[in-house]
Amino acid sequence: MSKFTEFAQAVGEDIKEIKDKQSSSLSISQAYGLFPTYNNFFLQVLEQNKFAADPLVTKSQLPTSEIDALKQKVEELERTISEIKQAIQK
Repeated sequence: MSKFTEFAQAVGEDIKEIKDKQSSSLSISQAYGLFPTYNNFFLQVLEQNKFAADPLVTKSQLPTSEIDALKQKVEELERTISEIKQAIQK
């Protein structure tokens, strides 16, 4: 039984050491102070962007027709570049 007693004492010492280390960690209130809640974060984002036309914009608000026109221009440029590359390779 002495080996079991030694084992139990060693485990008890390890548990005490872990508890001592945890007591020096952040408390729940400290953690909430460091890491804002979603609501507080959202309010901060709104405050930072309050002078923007729409503070909640998360994607482009270009009209679809303008986006399509830009896509066509990009495709034309890609075709032109590939034609230039082919002409250079000849």
